Amino acid sequence: MAVSGHVLTPTDVSSIGSRVIASVGAAVKVPDRVLRDVLIALVAVPHLKVSQPNLAVFCALIIGALMGFLWFNVHPAQLFMGDAGALSLGATLAVVATITTQVLLLVVIGAVFVAVTLSVVLQVGSFKLRGRRIFRMAPLQHHFELIGWAEEKITVRFWIVSALAGLVGFSLFLASVNGL
Repeated sequence: MAVSGHVLTPTDVSSIGSRVIASVGAAVKVPDRVLRDVLIALVAVPHLKVSQPNLAVFCALIIGALMGFLWFNVHPAQLFMGDAGALSLGATLAVVATITTQVLLLVVIGAVFVAVTLSVVLQVGSFKLRGRRIFRMAPLQHHFELIGWAEEKITVRFWIVSALAGLVGFSLFLASVNGL
């Protein structure tokens, strides 16, 4: 495999893959009630049906399970996933992106994950370097709660951003496949 003219060894690919899996797993765990993003991100890989049918079936099973979970997770939630489920879903999302060689699109499709994780990194970095906070509280959804937004409003706004990010990511994927 070559990236920007540099040949990557299997060790390099393995190292990058494991870091992507760990990072995305942790990023998906951070946002509360943002598992809808995982659903949107997994829906954004429909090309799998032709190129990798087993992976397509696996993604369809995850999507079905998430839809069932989300049915009972609407406010007020009757069912909670917890860290084990969220970390597993994040790792699954990263593995699917790695297998389909769409890791860079994961940043676009997972815009809410990236924003929430970045808010924590920026908050900690700012406090350690400058002694001041950027947000009232990190992660980002708690900042919105502290400025007066209702939890339902935050959740719906994250859905909208996730849906738009999924569409943009899917459009970029189609453009790259079709050579546009």
